[in-house]
Amino acid sequence: MVNKHGATVARLAWLVGAMLGATIAAAADDRIEAVTLMRDDGGKPGAIVAQFTPQDRKQHFAVKLRKLELGKNRFQARFVGVETAAGNNVEVFRTGDIGNTLIANTITAQLSLPRDWPLGRYAIEVAMNDQPIGWREYIVSPEWSKQAVERWILYADDGKGNPTERKLSAFSTKQRTLHFEAQTSGYVPRGARVTWVLRTQAGQEVMRGDNTVGKDSQVFNRLTSFVTLPRDWPIGGYTMQLLDGTRVVGEHKFNVTQ
Repeated sequence: MVNKHGATVARLAWLVGAMLGATIAAAADDRIEAVTLMRDDGGKPGAIVAQFTPQDRKQHFAVKLRKLELGKNRFQARFVGVETAAGNNVEVFRTGDIGNTLIANTITAQLSLPRDWPLGRYAIEVAMNDQPIGWREYIVSPEWSKQAVERWILYADDGKGNPTERKLSAFSTKQRTLHFEAQTSGYVPRGARVTWVLRTQAGQEVMRGDNTVGKDSQVFNRLTSFVTLPRDWPIGGYTMQLLDGTRVVGEHKFNVTQ
């Protein structure tokens, strides 16, 4: 769509995060129905949460299987850092046998670290009698309402409206399509609605665009947007803001030069 200033407002583009790597074996028959995450409460499972924060040093898991596995079976759990600040596809911990019987089709496990957990995407994999029977991803991140943009990146345009890998400190007036990336301090939750607002140094609004993170999105903390003018950009200072409702997640001042 085009606003009153003639700027084409981009619907947000979302960067795709790394998918689950080869360190997790694909189970021929996924037997996991659900995985429940719980905060620690004095060494015992406490409140159920959608994700852990880095300060949740001890984490509790309840893995519900699709059916009761009869017989004397051995179960193990393996934890992998799929895409984290400390590295990708790294095995974090592997339990020994965690029981040979089941109560209500549920396996329980816990994991702890003596320091805050690195931000990122993790996975728990369950094996029965040394054979993988399924895995699920989970997130370690600050809550969205407490996050801020930690880094802004401006990208050059390829002349066809697409970003290149070349990073800029300022845009040229001849680059009619401006590309932005905002890296937040944590995981952007599914369903989050964000707004981009571009203003001149004098406070005049040039563009406003918003979008909602889809339920199937693989984005972690990198959000992108672009804005296009049908003519050369006026030279001067500008500010790009990223909003969560009325909350300013971050803003970046930049210049358009000759």
